[in-house]
Amino acid sequence: MKFVIDSSVFVAAFREEEPYSKEALQILQLLEDRSLSAIIPVSVIIEVVAAVFRRTQNNRLARQIGEKILSFPEISLVDFSAFRMAHYLDIAMQSGLAGMDVIIVGTAKEFQVPLITFDKEIIDRAKNIAEVWDIRQIQEFVRKPVT
Repeated sequence: MKFVIDSSVFVAAFREEEPYSKEALQILQLLEDRSLSAIIPVSVIIEVVAAVFRRTQNNRLARQIGEKILSFPEISLVDFSAFRMAHYLDIAMQSGLAGMDVIIVGTAKEFQVPLITFDKEIIDRAKNIAEVWDIRQIQEFVRKPVT
C-alpha cells in the first residue's frame, strides 16, 4: 500500500518521547521491509531535520535522520514546481492550514493516497480534501499482518 507520510510521523519515530512513537516506528519498519511505500514532498525532510534539531540541538543527529529518510528505497520524493503549487492554492484557502501542511495534504490529494499524520490540525482541517488517517486507523493498519 502507498501513503503520504507527514513529518509528525518521522519525528515521532526518531524520538521516543514523542506521542505515538511506537506506531511511528512500526510504520518505518514497514517501509524498511518494503511492505509499504510512501510519497513525500521534499519539504517533509526539511521539517523533520529542523524539528529534531530544535528539540535536541544535535546537528549530527538531525543530519543522520535526514539521511535515513532519504535512504528508504520505498520513499518517492515529490519536488516543488510552480504548476504543482498553483494547484495547492485552493487547498490553502479551503483548509486554512499552514503552508507546509498544505503541501502535504496537496500531495495526498494529487496522488490519491491516504495521508498518515499525528497532527490533529491536519486531521481536522483536511478530512474533506484528502483521505487522512488518524491514530486509530494507523494503529489498526500496523497491527494487521501484511499480505
